Amino acid sequence: MPRTTGKDVAKAIQEDLGLETQPTGQEVASAMYRVSSPNFQLTIGDPNDVSSLEFVNGLLEYPDSLGVEFMNLATRIGRVIAHRNILTNKLAPFKMENMALGYTMEEYFVECAKEHAYDQADAENTLFKRELPDIKTAFYVVNRKSYYPATITDDDMRKYFVSWDGVNSLIARIVDSMYNGDNKDDYNYMKSALVTHYENGLMKIVKTSAVTDTDTAKELARKITEYVSYLTEPTNEYNAMAVTKQNDYEDIYVILNGKSNSYLNIDWLAQTFQLELAEFKAHVLVLPTLPSTTQGTIEALVVDSEIYRVFDQKYSVGVAYNAKGLYWNYFLHHWEGIATSRFANAIAFVSGDVEEKVTAIYANPQVVYVKKNKSVVTVPFTVQTNGLNAPISLTATSSAATMVSATLTEDLRHVVIKGLTGITEEGLATVTIKETNSDVICDIKVVYNV
Repeated sequence: MPRTTGKDVAKAIQEDLGLETQPTGQEVASAMYRVSSPNFQLTIGDPNDVSSLEFVNGLLEYPDSLGVEFMNLATRIGRVIAHRNILTNKLAPFKMENMALGYTMEEYFVECAKEHAYDQADAENTLFKRELPDIKTAFYVVNRKSYYPATITDDDMRKYFVSWDGVNSLIARIVDSMYNGDNKDDYNYMKSALVTHYENGLMKIVKTSAVTDTDTAKELARKITEYVSYLTEPTNEYNAMAVTKQNDYEDIYVILNGKSNSYLNIDWLAQTFQLELAEFKAHVLVLPTLPSTTQGTIEALVVDSEIYRVFDQKYSVGVAYNAKGLYWNYFLHHWEGIATSRFANAIAFVSGDVEEKVTAIYANPQVVYVKKNKSVVTVPFTVQTNGLNAPISLTATSSAATMVSATLTEDLRHVVIKGLTGITEEGLATVTIKETNSDVICDIKVVYNV
């Protein structure tokens, strides 16, 4: 990680504010002075009127109030610089808006309405019949709570304020100590979430050759071109929730690893996206290293812009002065939810050994109660695979077929359990959902009674 300098800070402030020239340390201190509290301004001289040493002596005279206020202002500037200019998380553009309140975020998708044939006679009887929309939901929670500590001593303050240029160097140290560390970790967490999305079988898998030269890179580019075009039509084949989506080219991103990027000429893909090369580059992300997987090697990914469900809940800095030790301790707290969306279209181009199959079946609840000739229980279940194309062949059987029946619904996502006339006393049966290709099973215990 490169070390941030005072010149980096000045350049970043210039770009962020659109200034004609890079601001000096005195100008930065003056700007901080102007947005500070009246108490600060009355006690500490204006940087345009006093020397840097006089300014810092005023801070050190009231370290538990004025000094803390100045440090808060410095960390605020440091945050803007670190996020936008110096060490950036290249996946940050995928983040959602902050969620200041609450702990859980809900995502929902309304499926397309189904077509019905016109029938005038049928309309007489079905005018007021309800056709409820098919709404699918997912929930995300805050799953990262991190903080980054740093310390600035009285001696540090004196050292940095020997001249006004030290103000920018002080902010540079803040950037290095906290914000850059947070951005680095945030990037790695988001990168790992993308690979986890693949490993959990939530992506369409396209097998390809390992990219080792120009020819294999051209073959990869051809496949990317082919499958990107599929996403521009209404389809439910490329997301884990099987909802119908249609992406514009502007919503699609190509993610390459370092090796595939070194061979692949993005000019080949720019024409596919019908974008100028300069504009298209914003749709290509190079993640030089990706976590290793047990299922082949990811050569490239094609995802839509909603692949990430990442939101910040808390992003704040607190400062405390230790009068005994003559130093400031300050802490950057970053709480966020990091997840990927099962509604997003996502395609993985993978080389090596990849076997798509069912890996698990989960039912909830796992214990139900039925009564003779009266009870019907519908239990939802989830089939987990290591690829969206994994063959699925399901059966549902009951260990007590004369007393409890088990029938799969048409969507193969629910099992209907009924109590039959054969029940004469209380007992226990097992309903087994089995995937016949992989022999993966899921058992639901059924308590039955008259």
